[in-house]
Amino acid sequence: MGNLCKIIAACAAIMLSFGASAQTMTAESMTALPMDLSASVNARKDLNGKPCALVKVSITVSNATFGGDVVGDVSRDGSDYWVYMTGGSKMLQIKHPNFKSLMVVFPNFGIARLEGKQTYALDISLPAVAYVEPVAPAQEVAAPSKSPDAAVAHGPRYFKPRKIKNHKEAFFPIFGITLGETTYSDAFKMGYIKDAGNFGDKYDLITIQGNSFWTHFSNTAGNEYDHITVGTMPQKWADYGFDKSLSYNEWIALFESLGFRVDIEKEPVVGEYDGRDVLQANLRATDPAGTFYFTLQFDYGSDGSTVDSPNTLYDAGIEVFSSENKALNAAIAKTRNASKKFVPSPAIDTFFPIYGITLGKSTWYDMARAGNMVESNDDGNAYCRAHDLLFSDFGKNGVFSNLYITDGSNMPPAWIKLGLQWGNSYNTWKKLFEDMGYTVIVEKAPAERGGNFSADLRVISPDARLRMDLEFDFRPGRDDTPGTLYSISMTAQ
Repeated sequence: MGNLCKIIAACAAIMLSFGASAQTMTAESMTALPMDLSASVNARKDLNGKPCALVKVSITVSNATFGGDVVGDVSRDGSDYWVYMTGGSKMLQIKHPNFKSLMVVFPNFGIARLEGKQTYALDISLPAVAYVEPVAPAQEVAAPSKSPDAAVAHGPRYFKPRKIKNHKEAFFPIFGITLGETTYSDAFKMGYIKDAGNFGDKYDLITIQGNSFWTHFSNTAGNEYDHITVGTMPQKWADYGFDKSLSYNEWIALFESLGFRVDIEKEPVVGEYDGRDVLQANLRATDPAGTFYFTLQFDYGSDGSTVDSPNTLYDAGIEVFSSENKALNAAIAKTRNASKKFVPSPAIDTFFPIYGITLGKSTWYDMARAGNMVESNDDGNAYCRAHDLLFSDFGKNGVFSNLYITDGSNMPPAWIKLGLQWGNSYNTWKKLFEDMGYTVIVEKAPAERGGNFSADLRVISPDARLRMDLEFDFRPGRDDTPGTLYSISMTAQ
């Protein structure tokens, strides 16, 4: 019987290995980390003596290798690979024996090129693996009262829907601090002192009972705290059922019971850490008014690797962000009437509105009023995620005129009806837009590059008001092979 079990397990491992070898890694996100000083503290120079950029590649497999303008050896910290690259680099190749090679193009994520001494986070997801676990009878959970971080015997837990009139008032203040309102000056009067070192001096960082409060908007003491990294669960949140031992599914159920909108930013996958299987996933839960949101990162868990396993949350895997910064709010308010400049367009009308948003017309104010979180990067460009679409305002005119979507995201149903489907081949995409009367420009001719089918198309609507850039890359095939499109960028002119 023992030998039979071993044979079955070996067969399952072989099948899983074959399944993985035919699948594709996906670049989910890439962002600059202005508060992460790793590239400066652990500096490395290129052959010309210039400081390198550091890309922290988060991927839950061992033996990954990297190609491109990589400088020196690649080290690993948990699930993060530290990849030093020459300043000015625009792409990074990632290879693994069980997956197809992935070329990450930085401009696709709004990063024109890497800057020396700057740290970046690159999140790579793997195909999801299905796991089935016996389900115990549901039981109602009683909120912990004395030890909010203590592990609770799991069942799965059930959460009754709760009506909350004002989520901001329900969750704040904690330790006397309210995100979007309390400044360092206020905190100083309460007896809190800035942390020493670069982080504290630059970002007015203070730590209270293991919880770090940050100001992201400048290094002056007049800005409100807009970000918390949660160490010890505040009792006020524990009273609503917050408990770090909750499983992935229980966190979703809890947030939904409290009226938050839950977005899955990284689908659950099973990775490897320290010789064991771990669950990896990212969630975002936004309050109904769109004034603050929680992000949850699942990784390095010790009690299992399924969506129903307890204790899969990363130790410091809860962060809270606020959109209620005075400077950003003032900028959002100024865009209230920016849509008046919009001129009707038949082409834009064909594709929009989608999820209540019209490209080239919807303002920062419109997005915020609809409960979508409007954010701003260091360059002053606003961006907003709605469902699987990333809207941006590169023109800084108060209107979201750019949209980006990749093949790892769901195509809006209304667009599928128009024929926009990820399963289309290059030839199908080209004919689709030609039949719609669009001007089709082949910006990069179809060819095999690096073992993958590669091509770029630009299509322009008959009224010249809508432009789309289609990038085919990262997959082997030909011009008639289905599913070779990687991304679509839309721009309202």
